[in-house]
Amino acid sequence: MEITGVKAIEGITPKYDYGNTEKVKGNHNNQAFESFFKSALDNVNQTNSYIDKANEEQIKFALGQSDSLVDLRNAQLKANISLQYTVAIKNSLVDAYKEIMNLSF
Repeated sequence: MEITGVKAIEGITPKYDYGNTEKVKGNHNNQAFESFFKSALDNVNQTNSYIDKANEEQIKFALGQSDSLVDLRNAQLKANISLQYTVAIKNSLVDAYKEIMNLSF
């Protein structure tokens, strides 16, 4: 069995050179965190829009403005799946934060 280094895998480039003792500039870390935070915020906003759409469909159906159970069910499923995904990401982040806080240096 042949074991190759991570650099040998095509399409993956390491972010840091651990053999290099030079400090990594904080700007790269800030940009990475900012990008991650914006992505998480976009995910929350998208989830909110799906929930709003499901609520609109439910109101339309209750008022008799829509006869389509398919549209109502699809909107509810989309909102539910998106919410579950968002909660799973939040739980992973909280677990990672707790693990980092428990590290001793």
